[in-house]
Amino acid sequence: MKKRYKQPVSFRFVKSQYDYFVNRFKGSIIFFQVGRYYEFYRQIDKNVRDALGLKEVKRTSRRGLLYGFLVKREDLYLERAKRAGLSVVVIKERGVYIGRIKERRIEKRIVHGHFNFLQTCKGKRKGDV
Repeated sequence: MKKRYKQPVSFRFVKSQYDYFVNRFKGSIIFFQVGRYYEFYRQIDKNVRDALGLKEVKRTSRRGLLYGFLVKREDLYLERAKRAGLSVVVIKERGVYIGRIKERRIEKRIVHGHFNFLQTCKGKRKGDV
C-alpha cells in the first residue's frame, strides 16, 4: 500500500514548490527534479554534502540554485544517502503544468537509509539533516 501525501494544487514559483516539500518533510534531503537535474535551493549541512558528494553550483541562478546533480545519477546518490543513514524524499516532475509550474509528485521516500520503510517524521532525530 502506497502512502499518499496531500499537496497544494499550484505554486507561483519552482522555489516555492521546493520549499513546500522541504517544510513538509523536515529532516529529509529533498531530491527535487527540474528537467534533467535534481536541484537543491537551501543550504545543506557540510557533513551531509560531503556524504553525498554534492558540490556548490558555480553559475548563478534566478531561482537560487545551490547544488545539483543529473537525474541519471540518482541511484549513486541514493546509495550514498543509504550508506550515510540519511532520509531522502525523491520528488519527480510530471509532464503536466499547473499554471506556469510543472506538477511534481513524491516518487519514493527513504527514511534513515531504509528504502522500503515509510513513516512520517515527527521530529528531528539523531542523523537527521
